[in-house]
Amino acid sequence: MALEATIEPGHTWSSGDDVDVDTLNKTLQLARAVVPTPIAVKHGGTGGSTAQAAQKSVQALGRLEGWVEYTDDGVAVSLGVLPADSFVIDVVVHVTTAFNGAGAKEIEVGWSSDADALGVAFDVSSTGVGYPTVGANDGYNSTQQNVEVLFTDTGGTATAGKVIVLIYFAQVTSEP
Repeated sequence: MALEATIEPGHTWSSGDDVDVDTLNKTLQLARAVVPTPIAVKHGGTGGSTAQAAQKSVQALGRLEGWVEYTDDGVAVSLGVLPADSFVIDVVVHVTTAFNGAGAKEIEVGWSSDADALGVAFDVSSTGVGYPTVGANDGYNSTQQNVEVLFTDTGGTATAGKVIVLIYFAQVTSEP
């Protein structure tokens, strides 16, 4: 039996033959998850709900990311440019290899004039996903900034360590 369902106004889903209830429910949940809410034109989206409009709306959101290793001690690693009129939604780190050695092992996320503007000192001596305490510039940023991650090894003895840092942001209207 073939089924058809309305996911959201303007969006439909059709199945093939032999669909059971569990498969239908899982598919509908997935479909709802991938159909984004339209982003207004003034925020860089189209305001529409077609597939092409959804893709344009997703482009209004952004991310910066990059890897930092133990050899980057004291070196500002660039993640890219945070555009003017952006709203930083989240800063996430995933330590895939723990930074070893004596002394504190920390990263800060920010820019050259404010090393912890987005994330204050975060311990990277153990593996896992974490969320640094937000810095003073978390949220709205009116000016363009080159986002950097600074790894500091106070003992100067690390021989291993690797972390990926992700910054999620959205383009927003200029401050009035």
